[in-house]
Formats: sequence, structure tokens, C-alpha cells
Amino acid sequence: MPERVDRAVGWVLGRSRTHAACGLLLAVLCLGLFASCNSKKTTPPNTAKNEPVRIVSLSPAITRMVVDMGQQDRLVGVAQHDDASFGLPVCGNYLDPDIEFILSLEPDLILTELGIQPTSARLAELEMAGVFEVVALPTLRSVAGVADALTNPEYGLGVQLDAPEAAERTRQEFLGRLALIAEQVEDWPRPRVLMLLTTDPLGAIGTGVTHDELLTMAGGENVLSSAESGYVLIDRQMLIEDLRPDVILLIEPTGAALSSGDSRLAALEGLPIPAVAEGRVVLIDHPQALLPSTSLPEVLVQMVAALHPDTAEWIRDALTIELPVQRDGAAPGGDSGARRD
Repeated sequence: MPERVDRAVGWVLGRSRTHAACGLLLAVLCLGLFASCNSKKTTPPNTAKNEPVRIVSLSPAITRMVVDMGQQDRLVGVAQHDDASFGLPVCGNYLDPDIEFILSLEPDLILTELGIQPTSARLAELEMAGVFEVVALPTLRSVAGVADALTNPEYGLGVQLDAPEAAERTRQEFLGRLALIAEQVEDWPRPRVLMLLTTDPLGAIGTGVTHDELLTMAGGENVLSSAESGYVLIDRQMLIEDLRPDVILLIEPTGAALSSGDSRLAALEGLPIPAVAEGRVVLIDHPQALLPSTSLPEVLVQMVAALHPDTAEWIRDALTIELPVQRDGAAPGGDSGARRD
């Protein structure tokens, strides 16, 4: 691996760990993506049981990781807000799984995340009765957390699914893609960026959360870098007098394209700030744009293209360039030839 890519992987993980302790608020706000699990435990390694063959995932983030590990054929059910392209039966929502429907699928393993609410009593009873096992991974709040959920030797998906090589390959691919993309723009000018989750009210992303990590990798500077939380309500006066972003990213999974007169832009209309004056209010609409999972490189590509329009035609190549896999567990690399100076 070129030394610059090796350094980039280390920087990705190092920066991620500084964010990991601050991400819970944003995770709660993002449509409850990380709830419905029991905080009593993190399940130990899958060593004294048969390999699970019928899996229900109650976490969209975990579903994506299982699919990227190549284990999708073992999934028999997913949660309500999961990616419809997976074409799997839906087992209720995150806070209220459909227990009877789950039972009809005859799973031997339920995957979810540790969250703010406990597992339903019925799920716990069924686990105690040996009907299936419930595995609750630590809530995903950072890039480092996603990587850890794949290969942690105590509770990672590699041990839970008895697929350690697939988990390691997926981890290397995930970190390698992020590092490669970040490397492309590390020396470019860094625009000041406001990331919005909502426009009525104006709800913005602060610091210490996954999307702040991604913005740094994308070559942007968060205008709310002094914020003390991951989610901040702002007003028009603050936008005009204090923040004055060069670019505004509206993060709205599967959102309709922005257009003239769009109601989502009403709060920004006519504001004397660079992003509005120069027409640089950009929609980030990846279906998993709010999800800390192995889909993050795809979200990062959208962010890079929004911040650095000159990269739009070639930055997507970073998602398809083959990255050599290191069998010793090192991060992947390889001279991509894709760097643009």
C-alpha cells in the first residue's frame, strides 16, 4: 500500500475514535434507527453453538453489513426502515418488532443494537426458552464503531455469523474506501459547510458524530465546529451573522430533488449568505445517508461531489477500484491511480 493511503487509514480510525463518545443524540434523532435492544449484555462469541442459518436483523445498519459480508442468503427478515432493495420480509419497526411474524420465519438468530429502550419482554422470553438467540451489538456511532462491529473478537459479526474472513474482508474494504476517498481531496480548499437534517425548524449537525467525521474526510469544515452536541437548532439570524456557510448539505435519505420554490428551502430563501447566493444548497439523498454502516463510503462520495464539483465525474471511481486484501488484517491499499492533484 502506498504510504499516503496507509496514513489515511490511520487518520480515519484515529479521528473516528475521537467522535465515538458523542454520537448518541444524533442516533436517537435519526428516525430511531438504533433502538429496540436489551442493554443487559453484549453477546459473547459464537463458539458453542451451531452456525446460524436463518437470521432476522432489526437494525438497518447491521443488515447492510451482513449483506456486504456476502451473507445475505442467511437473512430471512429485516426491520421496517431497511433498504427495500434487499427484498426481504419486514418484521415490524425498531421499537415494536412483530413477534408473531418473526416466529413464523423460524429464525435462529436475531441481530440488533444496544439502544435506549429494552428488548420487548416477549423477545427476551423466547430467547430464554431457546427459540432463538438475540445478539445486541454496541450502538454504531462512528467509523471506528462500524469497523469494530465487524471484527471485534468478542462480539463482532465475524464471530456471531462464524464468518471471520468475510468480516475482515468487509472491514478492510470499508476502511480502505474511506481512506482512498479522503486522500483524493485532502489538499483541496476546504469550504465552510452547514449540514442540515431539517429545514423547519433548521436542525443542523454539530460535532462528535459520524457525519462530522465524514465532512472532514470530504474536505469540508463544519461551521458548527464549536457546538457542544451532535444536533443543533439554529435560526436565520445565526445563519446570516455567525455561520455564513459556503455550502449547505441537506441530508434527506431518498428525498426528492430540490427545485425552485421547494418548500424545504423556504427558510433559506433570500438569505445573504454565500451558499444561497451561489446556489450551493445540495441534497444528500443516499437511502442510507443517516446510517453509520458499511454504506458510509457511498455517502462520502456524494458529499465530496457536493463540496468539490470538479471531482464529480471521477470520485465515484473510488467505489469500484479494486483494493488488495491483506490477510494479516492490515488495512487495504494499493496504488489506485485515481488521485487528482
